[in-house]
Amino acid sequence: MDNENLNQAPQGAPQQAPQPQGQPVQPQASQQQAAQPQTAAQPQQGQGAPQPPKKKKTGLIIGIIAAVVIVLFIGLILVIAVVAAVILMLRGKDNSDEFQIQDPMPQIQQSVLDGYDLPSFEEANQILSLDEEKDVDEDNQEIYDPRYTVYQNILYDLQEDIEGYDWDYYWYRWEGQWDMSDYSEGNKIAFADLTGDDKPEMIVVHRAGSSTEDMYKANLDIWDGSSDEPIFHIDGVDYNVGGGGGFLVAKGSEPGNMMLWTETGDGEATDSYYTYEWNGEAFETLNLFQCVDVWDEDSQTIIRKYYDTDGLEISEDEFSNTVSAYAGVIDEILMYNRPFADEIADQHNNGYLNTTYTYQSAYDYATLASEYESGEKMTAEEFFSQYGPLDMSFTSGAGAWGTDLSVGTDGSFTAYYHDSNMGESGDGYDSTVYLASGKGQFGDVVRIGDYHYLTKIESVDLDEKPGKEEISVEDDWKVKYVYDNVYGITEGHYMEIYLPDICLYELPEGFMMWSHLYWMYDEDEMPERLGETGMYDAVSDAGFISYTYPEQE
Repeated sequence: MDNENLNQAPQGAPQQAPQPQGQPVQPQASQQQAAQPQTAAQPQQGQGAPQPPKKKKTGLIIGIIAAVVIVLFIGLILVIAVVAAVILMLRGKDNSDEFQIQDPMPQIQQSVLDGYDLPSFEEANQILSLDEEKDVDEDNQEIYDPRYTVYQNILYDLQEDIEGYDWDYYWYRWEGQWDMSDYSEGNKIAFADLTGDDKPEMIVVHRAGSSTEDMYKANLDIWDGSSDEPIFHIDGVDYNVGGGGGFLVAKGSEPGNMMLWTETGDGEATDSYYTYEWNGEAFETLNLFQCVDVWDEDSQTIIRKYYDTDGLEISEDEFSNTVSAYAGVIDEILMYNRPFADEIADQHNNGYLNTTYTYQSAYDYATLASEYESGEKMTAEEFFSQYGPLDMSFTSGAGAWGTDLSVGTDGSFTAYYHDSNMGESGDGYDSTVYLASGKGQFGDVVRIGDYHYLTKIESVDLDEKPGKEEISVEDDWKVKYVYDNVYGITEGHYMEIYLPDICLYELPEGFMMWSHLYWMYDEDEMPERLGETGMYDAVSDAGFISYTYPEQE
């Protein structure tokens, strides 16, 4: 990202009055010399001696006239200089009255795959202080919110510690049971509105530092984009020793409420369930209940005790009911690092996370969001009425799975996803098919280059809740249908749009792969331009292309 000077000198500011070129010609000293009479011979005797000629007054008159002309010439030049200076001053005053202060917001000039020369926190904060009390300017245009630029700075500074948190594993649900994948880069970064202001905060779990003391400890921090200082911090939310630690972060169903679960201890663990409320300046604890493992001297074993929000001991059944009630007011799980109470997992996300990002995908997301928020927007209808309707597909090309996307002229869309797995059988079924369908809406569109635009997936409404299962018998073949999310369409993500005339060299590698241009053409036959309309979500690495391919036209 180019780092623009936020204190540019006003263009068109008045210039100094030009100085007269050259100096007036100075009069030359008179070189008149008295004429010396030539005597041809001595006077004859008897004649009077010759008298010298009388001096003429012509030279004196010429000198006086020359002096007057020079004085008049100098006076004329001085008058012209004074008049010119007055005119320039008046013009400069008019220009300064008409000059408008330019918006100093940083602009992204580079591809999201390139590196960035990021603006400093001071520059980003200077933008924040332009007008904190207004949501719109005098022309009723939204003021640019630079929080994503601040997030880019934070991510950039924390890259080593984000990627250094490498003992985390991704837990997921499989056929009703928890399973653990190989090490995953996920579950570290999320963006969500936790304070209730309709603007996303950034949640990051990262290694505490690179020192021997900190490199095995992970902290949790939340930023709101107003500065590089977090608005919420937990020291040591996870450890790479013993049993480690556990955490879960979720949005509450009430705006401004955050839900947090933590587990600490090895052997004797403490599970804590928090509900926080944003008071405008910080998160306050609304309630806390706990499950605590303690060593019992009498039985010489670890026993489990349960406590309510008042710190009073309760029964296991009462605690389970409290956990269920706690899960009932969660709107969305944002991140977690290990299995926890099934009551929470089964009611939300179906054990899957679509909200977490790796370092690179989070940085790409912040980059696209910053470019989108700072760009000049047109409505979805203004754009898609020109370039729609569109029928597009995202598929491996083998036919086993794919997502079909139909976009209307108003920016609304319908999507259908299917993935058939003939070999995935079990008790009571012979194969498994994953399905998802729904509708949604693209948001405003921003132009970021020739034939290159950017939009946001504002909403996705699924026809069936993910995780729902049903078995159907088809010609004595039992198929288990599992409803899922629409692969490649994620609410809140940004979608790049490529028009047919875009040059192929401008397209990212991910889109080139999903558009299948590499296998459709030999290298020496590759067209110069795309020839089709394409869409690409760089964060999810999902590429859609219209149905009609160039060679079929």
